Amino acid sequence: MESKIEEVKKNNQILEKLVNNFDNPAFLEREARSRMNYKGQGEEVVFVYRDSTPSTASSSEKFSLDNLPNYKKWWYWLLGF
Repeated sequence: MESKIEEVKKNNQILEKLVNNFDNPAFLEREARSRMNYKGQGEEVVFVYRDSTPSTASSSEKFSLDNLPNYKKWWYWLLGF
């Protein structure tokens, strides 16, 4: 029974902190921005979408080990390239 009382007290403390946050304007603004996509006056919103098509950094040349010195070839082989 005592452990249940302690658990309820912890839950009450957590809820009390949450209620106190609702009096904080910075907390309310942060929550409005994250949950409701709030935009302040004079601000611009930018959406970033992930590109689903993979691309390579160099378009014309592929990496080749043929022209490298032997120690570099071993280095790449040990690292798993």
